[in-house]
Amino acid sequence: CLNFGNPYKPEVYWTFKEALGGMSDACRALNTPVTGGNVSFYNENPNSAIFPSPIIGMLGVIEDVEKHVTTPGFKKEGDIVLYIGADRKGLGGSEYLKVIHDLTTGDAPEIDLDFETS
Repeated sequence: CLNFGNPYKPEVYWTFKEALGGMSDACRALNTPVTGGNVSFYNENPNSAIFPSPIIGMLGVIEDVEKHVTTPGFKKEGDIVLYIGADRKGLGGSEYLKVIHDLTTGDAPEIDLDFETS
């Protein structure tokens, strides 16, 4: 489900267009079909719109459950958060930035689809 504010507002339309473009690029690169979907607009109050909220559900087969993390996410205060992988210069839009620093700002890190598909 894709949740956005009023698409007649240029900044909301831009975020919707960019979200669709990014998801489309990723689905093509990863050879992942989209079998259905829903778009919900006008999710706002008189003061502001919700943050863009694309929500994607996926289904797959786990070949070896012993090698799979089954409980992602923060569990309790004091849990350690590690940043693993290439430095893609940015934590914008992250749960870390919101929870630890009470900030909702910045660009999300770009995804390197060539790397992800190699």
